[in-house]
Amino acid sequence: MAALLIEALIRSQAAELSLCIAGDLRSVNDANRTRPTVFIVDRDASSVAFYAEVLNAAGFDISYFPTPAEFIARLPVARPCCVVAEYLDSEQGGEAFQLELLSGGQKLPLIMHGNCREVTTAVRLMERGALTIIAKPSSAETLLRYVRQAIEADTYLQQTEMRRIEVGQAIEKLTERQRRVLDFVVAGLPTKRIASELSVSQRLIEMERTEILRLFAAITTPNVMLKIGEYRVLHEMQLRLDRQTDSLLAEPHLSSIAKSPISQSSDQLGDDQSDAPA
Repeated sequence: MAALLIEALIRSQAAELSLCIAGDLRSVNDANRTRPTVFIVDRDASSVAFYAEVLNAAGFDISYFPTPAEFIARLPVARPCCVVAEYLDSEQGGEAFQLELLSGGQKLPLIMHGNCREVTTAVRLMERGALTIIAKPSSAETLLRYVRQAIEADTYLQQTEMRRIEVGQAIEKLTERQRRVLDFVVAGLPTKRIASELSVSQRLIEMERTEILRLFAAITTPNVMLKIGEYRVLHEMQLRLDRQTDSLLAEPHLSSIAKSPISQSSDQLGDDQSDAPA
């Protein structure tokens, strides 16, 4: 019975995810009274001026960086956000930029724009989390579609990560006996049976269950079970994502790129960049 309940609750969370990614986060952004930021990393001032005009009109804040190194120096940045970065077939952009973000633990929504001629390179960029690679120049409609998708996804991910952290902190505060009580509760055992299993009074188990509700900021036991079920799913997903990132960063063909961090190469782009638009 408990397993079926958890499964149903997790399914409801999956439905919530679909709604959020579809764009049902406007009320959340309004409540927070914040405008998401789009970070533009591009040497071409005319491209930046066009992107800034389109994105500002759509309600986004804009922050401009002529080189990847200057953006890396700014990290960490406020969320939700996304990065629109010029693709460069060099040590200063493209794969190198993405790898430095990942190696620093910055899993930011990334949109590459430019001419990526190698299909295998494009595939690797997408495998490591780039949302898409769009042509340069791109239309306002194309740019806005992908930026909105990136912001909506990042907003949802930040919300779920916050919930994961909060539940993790509640779990850490549990005593050993409370952990055992919680395991029995999740398994569907009634208070009387839990008391028997732990050789304590029912009154003590009731007190422990009340304290568990308080720690998890929950009103009912099903609320706790929902939070535990979601935490386990999100925690496992995070572990898998970390393993996948470590595996991708360890690939032999990336070693030469990783040895040339773009933070040490900013001067090489300085002569080509134009002034930022007003």
